[in-house]
Amino acid sequence: AAYYVLASAEASSNLARYDGVRYGTPRNHSSSPSLEDGTDMDMTAPSGSLEEQVSSYRARNFGPEVQRRILSGTHVLSSSQFHTHYEAASKLRVLLQREMMRAFQDVDLMLTPTCLSLPLPLPLPVTPGLSDSKNDTELLGLDVMTVPISLANLPSVSIPVRIHNNDNLTDPEDPGSRLEDVIGLQIFGPSMSESLVLRTASIAEHAFPE
Repeated sequence: AAYYVLASAEASSNLARYDGVRYGTPRNHSSSPSLEDGTDMDMTAPSGSLEEQVSSYRARNFGPEVQRRILSGTHVLSSSQFHTHYEAASKLRVLLQREMMRAFQDVDLMLTPTCLSLPLPLPLPVTPGLSDSKNDTELLGLDVMTVPISLANLPSVSIPVRIHNNDNLTDPEDPGSRLEDVIGLQIFGPSMSESLVLRTASIAEHAFPE
């Protein structure tokens, strides 16, 4: 939770500059977004307040996930939530960084799976009866192995690794078919160890059988 609080807050702050005035696409962009009632926005009309014009640009150029993160970040950075959410997440980040520093006193690098499941098929499956927000939340859970690394600001790289054939790796919904047998291997190290991480990843890519 701490990672998504900080990531959303930083996204909200960093993307605030993209207002179509200082940064963004030209005003005469051909495509126009639609309001909730289906009415097209006139992106070239000079009328309207600055707030309306900025909202129009951002509605057109930011996708659903970006908009969700901006809204979440704006919320946690508000005066009523800043101390209970953002500050608490920042303190947790510092504690995690200290724990990682202690762990790397005994080892040079660490290897973990990039994800705890095999790769999902494309397009991503949608669970019947669940809303899009529910599916989005479940997909965020797939980042559980990479979130601590990002939160601790550690250098990391993920490489594809083909695992040996195993008859037990079957799709539970279709026992006659095998799931994809390529997984991600995450290699990460202490701060300022980018060179070692990349060299190790290069060696690992050649060491594992294809």
